[in-house]
Amino acid sequence: MESPKINLHTDYKRVLSVMALFSLISIILNVIIGLTTNEHLTELNALLRSDYIYSVITHKSVAVDDYYQFNAGISFSVSPETKTSLNAEVLMQSEITDYTRSVYWNAESLSESGVAISKGLAKRYDMHIGDNLFSKHNVDGTIHEYSIEQLLPDVIHTRISKQNSFYSGVIIMGYDKLYVDNISHDWIAFTSKSIEDLSSDKAVSPEDIVYRDDEIASELVEIIPYVVVLSIISVIGLIIFQMFLSKGISYNFRRLMTLGFEKQSLNRAFCKLTREIGAVAILIAAVASAGIFTLLDICPIGLILLCWIVLLEFIVLWITSAVLKGRLWRR
Repeated sequence: MESPKINLHTDYKRVLSVMALFSLISIILNVIIGLTTNEHLTELNALLRSDYIYSVITHKSVAVDDYYQFNAGISFSVSPETKTSLNAEVLMQSEITDYTRSVYWNAESLSESGVAISKGLAKRYDMHIGDNLFSKHNVDGTIHEYSIEQLLPDVIHTRISKQNSFYSGVIIMGYDKLYVDNISHDWIAFTSKSIEDLSSDKAVSPEDIVYRDDEIASELVEIIPYVVVLSIISVIGLIIFQMFLSKGISYNFRRLMTLGFEKQSLNRAFCKLTREIGAVAILIAAVASAGIFTLLDICPIGLILLCWIVLLEFIVLWITSAVLKGRLWRR
């Protein structure tokens, strides 16, 4: 004969209340971590999607994936009257350079009065393709009007360093001969050439080499502490949630034990109930968090972080359920 189906009666109103509380706290924590780490996630995404080995400052164009970097700062504003400049790193395209897919955020060829801006910067200042930016020209001193011709993928800095931490995005200008002929400048190149090959041309004189792998490691170092803290809090919250469920079930569980119900059937019923309720709460939090991440335009790598948290919580859910089941039999 089949074993009778065991129903471990519990107060489902209380269970649903605590499940909702657990899901809400998880959502809030996920969103806070997503917003806090979004800049680092954005930088990490841009680095991972690029394919160069290192970036370097040179005194001559290498003709592939390099930009003019002027010693005199170039600033842009959203209107000619506005004195507040956009917090953007500004580079200028070279007239002789071939721009490849090795750099994730490379722009296509721009006109002299055209610029490309990163998507995050555009969103921050509510700008779109066809809108205008304004900049006081460092050579002739007049206000020049520039049209936004392209939106770049989301990127905060072209290179990771302590000096550029205040930037909110990147602006790339089209080639302007007046700047190049009158303002001192270097080039910033993104390349996979060996240092020896690059140094063979003495006019290039490579300086300040920054390896992409080091930049990736730097961003991971910034992100990992947040992930560790979120993981610990999520695990603790899930264990408390499961302990509450176990406490609500324990009376009926022990009553059925004394009535002689089969141990295997009781264990199966306990694990099924606690794991199903826990799994629903985890999935509700994960789906809601993913939706909020999308609405807030948090970097897609944030979804990988969410997947890690969900996987960790499911592992802890299975382990905690087994441990709590064992404790009920020892009492």
